[in-house]
Amino acid sequence: MNRTIFFLAMIGIQLVLPTPATKGFVQAETNSNSADLILPRLQSNTTVVFMIDTSRLAITEVSEDLSTETTRFLERGLREMKSNLDGKPVCGWVDLPYSFSQPHLRMQFAKSSNTEQFLAKLSESFDISWVTQEENHLLMSVGKKWFRPVPFVRARWEPGSRELETPGDLSIRESVWTAALELIKDYPIQIAIVPPDYLWKTYEEAMTELPAELGGGPVTGLTKGLKFMAIGIDLKTMSLSATVQSSSPEAATQFSQMLPTILAKVAMNLPQPYQRTFETIVSEFGPDLKQKIEGDRIVCSLSPTDKDAAAAKFASMAEQVLVTLLAKEVKPRLKELAIALHNHESAYSCFPPAKANRNADGSSGLSWRVHLLPFLDGYGELYKEFNLDEPWDSAHNLPLLKKMPDVFQTNSPELVAKPGSVPEGNTTLVAPVSEGTMFGGKEILTLNKVIDGMSNTIMLVEVKPEHAVPWTAPQDYKFDPTNPASGLRVDAAGRFFAATGDGAVHELPADLDAKTILNLFQMNDRNVVDVRNWSR
Repeated sequence: MNRTIFFLAMIGIQLVLPTPATKGFVQAETNSNSADLILPRLQSNTTVVFMIDTSRLAITEVSEDLSTETTRFLERGLREMKSNLDGKPVCGWVDLPYSFSQPHLRMQFAKSSNTEQFLAKLSESFDISWVTQEENHLLMSVGKKWFRPVPFVRARWEPGSRELETPGDLSIRESVWTAALELIKDYPIQIAIVPPDYLWKTYEEAMTELPAELGGGPVTGLTKGLKFMAIGIDLKTMSLSATVQSSSPEAATQFSQMLPTILAKVAMNLPQPYQRTFETIVSEFGPDLKQKIEGDRIVCSLSPTDKDAAAAKFASMAEQVLVTLLAKEVKPRLKELAIALHNHESAYSCFPPAKANRNADGSSGLSWRVHLLPFLDGYGELYKEFNLDEPWDSAHNLPLLKKMPDVFQTNSPELVAKPGSVPEGNTTLVAPVSEGTMFGGKEILTLNKVIDGMSNTIMLVEVKPEHAVPWTAPQDYKFDPTNPASGLRVDAAGRFFAATGDGAVHELPADLDAKTILNLFQMNDRNVVDVRNWSR
């Protein structure tokens, strides 16, 4: 599920990348019928469905004294979503996978030239597996690396048809989905959760008590208490409606009593950044949340009186989540670079730049990143465009700065929230350079020169936007030996990302003492530090 959440967040990130200016929102005359869009593609293992009606998606106007860069960032994102998707609804289905090879996220977009261009751009950066195109819709699933592509199947069973062979009675579940969607049909953002019957049956047969992480108590408190949940969100009015359908009034009462404990236990088991966000939501919006039991349903509603203040709070929390999610994208990119560096070493018996790509004094006019291109998938032709005997800013090479490979683009929160804060063609994935580090020296770097050990020496790091460098230039992170962590980008958990010489990527605490970090940066000071002592 974390990958699903991450992918959806990435869509939001791409929506706010610079695109032509768009006009303000126009309210749609009629609401999109979510049931007509969602029900035909249900499967028996579908657990969550959502629809975002972009034509009605807007955030309440925030007064000037409460407006921040974060709220303006969110407003930009909503405007770009409508522009890129032509104001059409986006639907999604999250399926409970029967095996790891199955995709668990399917999405449907209304077909248009804007949408096709937008999704093509998205697919260049993220793991998207195109599945099929219909006359009016584009259908896709995640992803080329995470899951093997499988075709969409017809969700409705018909006599004589064996296209859908999944457990459960889909016709019965469809009526439950219909009831859930009916409750939230007037909201621009609609989310419905219907646990498959076979899942709850398995719970009841396999255990009598809920696990401690869910608060304990009889398992029937959960299986009878949660038949479906329907959540509707309207950012324009900052209102929310959440309804939990139980099997009986008694089950609703029991589940409402369990709910605070379950949520608290779930929150405690979240990673720290998500935990803080959850706690912030509870503290900020808890007083405005109304809950009551209506027969066999638990009904919660949120309608704050101060809507612009609520919008500012929501934007701040959205930024917290975005920061956490974006940080995770750094690790695979550092890993890809580390692997490419070792492939270069295997080919030339040294790390880049090789002797042939250095000047007589050992310096180089081009970054090690340029010489890594033949070892990055799809960038061999770009390498051929460089004049290797000219510096990075020569008349010929300088225009190539704009062709920076995606692997050097980190999509850090600072870059997304503040477009233009880093010049085009600059990267924040760099090598620490100073006396005794792996990169930046005038001598060719070979494995035998890393005396402290490849697994004990930091090779690459992520730095703050103000320390970004042109990706083609022989420039990297020139750190202060008395405070080597000062330029590193630190995430919400107080950690920074680093790749060691053996290709491993680590999350390390930024409050390590300066001497320890300096020892990790240096490859032959003979002060060996085991990075695994602090890594996670």
